[in-house]
Amino acid sequence: MCKTQLFNDILHFVSEETEVPEVLILSNNKSTAVVDARSILVDILREKGLYPVQIAEYMHKTPAGIRNLITKFEVRKRSNGILAIYSQRIRNRMKTES
Repeated sequence: MCKTQLFNDILHFVSEETEVPEVLILSNNKSTAVVDARSILVDILREKGLYPVQIAEYMHKTPAGIRNLITKFEVRKRSNGILAIYSQRIRNRMKTES
């Protein structure tokens, strides 16, 4: 699967699972729900082998901003347990629907 298709599939799964529209995930919106969804997206893309610079290009963000999301994701997960549940559900869907 090409990187663009991988990005689009994961973005779609994150949007559906978190109920945050794709447009908001890719926006500069800083509300908690949107940043949580964006963090899940970045974490799964990183796990799938994309570099922060590549993720930044797809999301139209800076590489530093993407690295910041990666670094702070574990703290976000500890403070908001639903993130781990969302992440696992998305990973499960990716296995069955891809």
